[in-house]
Amino acid sequence: MAKHLDISDEQLDELRRTGSPIVVHLPDGAELVVQDAAAYRRMIELLDEIDLAESGRICAERWQAIETGADPGATPEVFFADLRRKLRRTG
Repeated sequence: MAKHLDISDEQLDELRRTGSPIVVHLPDGAELVVQDAAAYRRMIELLDEIDLAESGRICAERWQAIETGADPGATPEVFFADLRRKLRRTG
């Protein structure tokens, strides 16, 4: 496949060694990003961790609003109903 995409052996070696993606320019002017599969999996795992951390932060802020009464419409029932809905969407 690398031969069809005009990727040199040096580029492939660098790709495997560093895990950094490379951009391949196709004859029709399009660009294609090529990345080592292990590096791609690590990137997806990190994005999942970031998403989980952000979700945790938002939940903590919403729960604090319930505890402090900062948001009169915020109740434990609404909080848990929203959380169940979100978990069903991502599950």
